[in-house]
Amino acid sequence: MTAQNSKQRFWFLSIVMISIVISACNSTKYLGEGETLLEENKIEIVSEEEIENKYLFNKSINNLINQEPNTDWFFFLPREYVYFKNSAPGDSSWYNRFLINYISQVPSIYDEAKTYETAYSIKNYLINKKGFYDAEVNYDIVTDKQKTKVTYKIDPKTRYKINSIEYFGKDKEALQLLESIRPQALINKGDYIDAGSFDVELTRMSLAMQNKGYANFATNYLSIKGDSSLNNHAVDIFLELMPPLPDSTHQKYTIGDINVYTDFHKDQDTSKLNIGQFRDRYYHSQSKDFLVRPSSLDNAIFLEPGSIYNREARSKTRRKLSELGSYRFV
Repeated sequence: MTAQNSKQRFWFLSIVMISIVISACNSTKYLGEGETLLEENKIEIVSEEEIENKYLFNKSINNLINQEPNTDWFFFLPREYVYFKNSAPGDSSWYNRFLINYISQVPSIYDEAKTYETAYSIKNYLINKKGFYDAEVNYDIVTDKQKTKVTYKIDPKTRYKINSIEYFGKDKEALQLLESIRPQALINKGDYIDAGSFDVELTRMSLAMQNKGYANFATNYLSIKGDSSLNNHAVDIFLELMPPLPDSTHQKYTIGDINVYTDFHKDQDTSKLNIGQFRDRYYHSQSKDFLVRPSSLDNAIFLEPGSIYNREARSKTRRKLSELGSYRFV
């Protein structure tokens, strides 16, 4: 027998053995009356219009599926079969525990309630997150030999766009500042409705306000509402600047005196410290000699007395001070 014939015989026998193993691994024989295994989920998108970034669209939809079929171990051994085979009462050997913990999967016994929940979640996502306000989602179920295939049929229809954006609020000074940063907006007329983009834009606006003196400003002071009553697949966006109750206007801050305690500890009496001044900043030290020279610290401070509060300058100051060896725990 030649080497080539031996190789062919080896592969033939391997295929036969794998086929025998697969045929023996019949998971459905362990199912109860009326039970089936979920074999496949399929997404079928029916749309007359081009979907923007279809790959991410499909990925987002697949992430909403509430029940997944079992997978195979090394492409041929059903993992739910391993679970059925090794989870009977009395199966407690190290071998059984290893198979259960590392190879098996809990059988995905089909549950139509989860299919309904998935269809509802997909429709809710399309309408409330992506602007497909007229979306329709249905599903088909096909069962054969105690195995079920589910097809989700999605018709997103026309996606709505932004028709206009209007800012309004009673705090005129803060509102004027919001208008001044509007050219850098991440949402604009003509863009598709997208909840994620709105969230990013609110974060951008909040950070910009904090860099302009409004230290306590946050995204919860911005409220977005829409009006699509014109029914032309476009939405008028209204962004309201909410007051910081019980006040009616937002407080704008400036930087006061800057005091740097070079060797601070929690029990320190700060009224008895030595004080030195360098470029309008006050440096306090318990000893006559500073642990770090004020001139070195000064290069790491980006806040200026009398200037408008700036979150970015504050964060940069903390970061630079933390990078100094003596202040690595700041």
